[in-house]
Amino acid sequence: MKLKFALFIALIYSILLTSCCDKKEDPIPPANRTVLVYMVANNSLGQSSYDYRDLQEMHQAATNDGFNGGRLIVYHAPVFGAPALKEVTANGIIELKQYDNNTYSIDSIRMKQVFADTKAIAPALDYGLILWSHANAWLENSSSEDQHKYKSIDGDQQLKPNAFGDDRGHYMKVTTLAKTLGHNQFSFIYFDCCLMASVEVCYELRHATPYIIASGTEIPANGMPYHFNAPLFFTDPPMLKEAAQSTFNLYNSYEGSSQTCTMSLIATSQLDSLASITRQIFESTDTLISKKDIQSYDFNRQSLYDMKQYIHALKPDSTLLTQWDEVLSQIVEYSAHTPKIFNRLDMTNYCGLGCYITNYPTDANYRGYHNQAWWNDVVKYKYQK
Repeated sequence: MKLKFALFIALIYSILLTSCCDKKEDPIPPANRTVLVYMVANNSLGQSSYDYRDLQEMHQAATNDGFNGGRLIVYHAPVFGAPALKEVTANGIIELKQYDNNTYSIDSIRMKQVFADTKAIAPALDYGLILWSHANAWLENSSSEDQHKYKSIDGDQQLKPNAFGDDRGHYMKVTTLAKTLGHNQFSFIYFDCCLMASVEVCYELRHATPYIIASGTEIPANGMPYHFNAPLFFTDPPMLKEAAQSTFNLYNSYEGSSQTCTMSLIATSQLDSLASITRQIFESTDTLISKKDIQSYDFNRQSLYDMKQYIHALKPDSTLLTQWDEVLSQIVEYSAHTPKIFNRLDMTNYCGLGCYITNYPTDANYRGYHNQAWWNDVVKYKYQK
């Protein structure tokens, strides 16, 4: 009897021990949507505390309206201190993870790690992305590559300054951004930065997301009104047009130089069709364009112009032009502009999509334009007749 009892106790102990060892943490239930704000603020914006102002607006949104069961995650790279992954909640802003300062926030290795961490910490059925920083459309550095090239951790040779972000004077090319984003990780990308509603940028990112919200011109440093906009990203489906309108309406309500804004909502699915028709137009026309006659989106009048006015100025075949206009209307689902930008640049024309104008093949040497997919897939065929 004693032997049987001892064997019984040993069996029970074995079962309990196995049960304890096999116990796993319950998986985090996925939210309907997680939105990541990738905030690269170790620059002049951070020096003026625009990052902390926007974090306060996000907290205000969480307190007032909430996020409809979704989660708002912020990768915050400030001027002082280490970058950190944070969550904005009604109860405050919670730090989730810290990162070292040895890797630039515009390095693809860091960006991919943040994407992975966000999905592990805040899993969701759907993801949205807000890119917060300085930006300069597709432009790469005008100086020689040999003088300004540095090697990032992933081995990608980059120039500075480039298209997106500013982390201690280092930037990310839009071509690198496209590779880093991959294919359809995010159901939308909102650029809370300047000059990203250009066909070169959107075409480069056409496989990364179905929707891009961006400005074709410079925007005020205050950027997006997060206390109004953040809840719009968590509806089902997200209210992207309303978010673009909200940003525009805020700045359009001001006066003087503060009344300044352009906004676009761009559907990327038809950009390949636009590329095909635009290429046909380029192959069929020899018209040289006076850039001073086309609406400029930037103050230096060198790199960004209104795409619709430009294409119409080429005077292509009427059938092709009608097709082109139809495709553009499917791509630009919303656009709006104030009469002027910072009370200095008249905005008579704004179709919602900017572009660079080349009259000669050598124009592609400007700021690395020859590296852009739009040049290689579309524009260069102007000169191969």
